[in-house]
Amino acid sequence: MILCGQTMAGVVGSDEDYLEQLGQLPALGRDLIQPAHEVGRASRKRRTSQVRFRGQRPAARLAREAQLKVKEMVRAPSDSYRSLTSATDRNPT
Repeated sequence: MILCGQTMAGVVGSDEDYLEQLGQLPALGRDLIQPAHEVGRASRKRRTSQVRFRGQRPAARLAREAQLKVKEMVRAPSDSYRSLTSATDRNPT
């Protein structure tokens, strides 16, 4: 819906550069999604039964959110873990 509105704005405003940039979005999306497809194919070959996410500091929250999304959307077993940190990571100077 947003993309449709943006395209209409580009057409009404006669902004050819903007419309060209919008036209590049499908290819960019395919490039971003391709790694996920490769992971999916690899997991099917290995018959993966569980997905694990690991993150450190702010990325730990992202790992937890990704784990929850997998559980909710795919209904696959998944876990999230905090990365091991050294003493210097816990007490920065």
